[in-house]
Amino acid sequence: MSNKIIGYSYFGRSRGLQTVNGGGIPSNYPVENIVDLDMQIFEVQPNTRLYRVSRILQGNKMKQFFSIYEYAEEKDSHRTGTFLGATIGLDHSIVSPEMITTCLVGMIEYLSKYLNSDANRKFIISELKEQDLKSPRDFQSLNNVAKNIEFPVGKPKNKSSLTSLRKSHELLDANAFFYHALNQSELYDYGELYATADEKIILKSGALYSLNIDLHFDSAIGQKLTLLEGIEQKRNSITQEILKKEKAYKEKEESQILKLNEIEELKDKINSEVDSLEKEKERIENTLQTRNARLEGLPESIDNLKEEIKDLEIKKGEAETLWLDKSKKADEVSKVIEKKETYLDSLTKDLNKADEDYKEKLKKIEKLQDEITKCEAVVKQKREEFDRIDEATDVIIKDKG
Repeated sequence: MSNKIIGYSYFGRSRGLQTVNGGGIPSNYPVENIVDLDMQIFEVQPNTRLYRVSRILQGNKMKQFFSIYEYAEEKDSHRTGTFLGATIGLDHSIVSPEMITTCLVGMIEYLSKYLNSDANRKFIISELKEQDLKSPRDFQSLNNVAKNIEFPVGKPKNKSSLTSLRKSHELLDANAFFYHALNQSELYDYGELYATADEKIILKSGALYSLNIDLHFDSAIGQKLTLLEGIEQKRNSITQEILKKEKAYKEKEESQILKLNEIEELKDKINSEVDSLEKEKERIENTLQTRNARLEGLPESIDNLKEEIKDLEIKKGEAETLWLDKSKKADEVSKVIEKKETYLDSLTKDLNKADEDYKEKLKKIEKLQDEITKCEAVVKQKREEFDRIDEATDVIIKDKG
C-alpha cells in the first residue's frame, strides 16, 4: 500500500490455515508462514486472546507483523487448535500502539460477526479463503500516521518470548506490550514476541523465554503520540484541500485557454472575411481598369461602358453593405474580447486602414467617372465638328454643282 504499511490479513485455522489478504499484500503472499501457531506450544481457548509481534529482516529493512488471535470452533466439528485472527504489517516504520490494537480488535470483531453462524458462536472458517472481507475501518488512518524510522540493524534471533498481561487491564496492557515491542531496542533480539492474559493457552511454556515488561504504559507518551497523529491527520487534510484547489485552478485555467482559442478562431474568421473583401475590391479595381482601357480605344462603346459602370456601382454598393455588416460583427466581437486580449486593437487599426484604402479606391472611381464625363464631352465636341465639316462639305458640293 505504501512504503510504511505492508497491508493486513484476516486468517483462520480449521483444516489448515487460510488467509484473506488486503491493503497491499498480494493474495499469494505467504502470510500463513508468519501468523500460523505451533500447535505443540499454543492452543487458543474460548474467551482468550493471544497477542503477537513477528519480525523479519529483509536487507536493511525491518518488517513487523502485529497479530491478535481468538478462539473459533468449526461448526459440526470438535477438533482443537482452531482459531481466527487478524494481522497488520509495518514496513520499517512505527505507529501508535493504541491505533494498532484498535484496528486489530476491530478486525477480529468484524470477522467474528461475519463468520458467526448461530447463537453458540460456532464459526464456519473452513471456507475463509473464499470470502470477500472489507478493509478494516481504521486501516487508512493507520497508514496516514505511520512513520519510517531507523531500527537496530541486525537479524532477530531465532527465539521467542512470552509476556503475561493482566486480565483486568488486558487491552491497556496490550497497548503497552506493542509499545515496548516497537520502542525497546533490546527486544529486537527476539524474532517472535507473545503476550496473553490467559497462560492456560500455553501448552509448552518452556519453549518460550519469560519476558517481564513494565506494563505501566506512560500516558504522557500516549498523549504525545495521539497529538502527533492529530497533527499528521490535519496535515493530510490540508494537503487534500490544496490538491482540490489546484485541480479547480487547473480546470479554470483550461477553461480560459479554451475561450482564448475560441477568440483566436473568431479572429481568423474575421481576417478571412477581410481578405475576401480585399480580393473583391481588387477584382472591382481590375475590372474598372480594363473598362477604362477599352474606353480609350473604343469611343463607340461608351454607352456599354456606362451600363457596366452602373453594374459595378451596384456591386460596389453591395460590397459596401457587406463591409458594413462585417464591420458590425467585428465590433460585436471586439466588445466580447476586449477584456481578454489587447491584440484586437491591432486588428481594429488594420480594419481602419482597410477602410481608408477603400475610401481612396472610391475616390479613384469618382475620378474615373469624372474622366469618363470629360471623355463624353470631347466625343460630343468631335461629333459636332464632324457635323460642321459635313455641312461645309455639302455646301461645297452644291456650289460646284
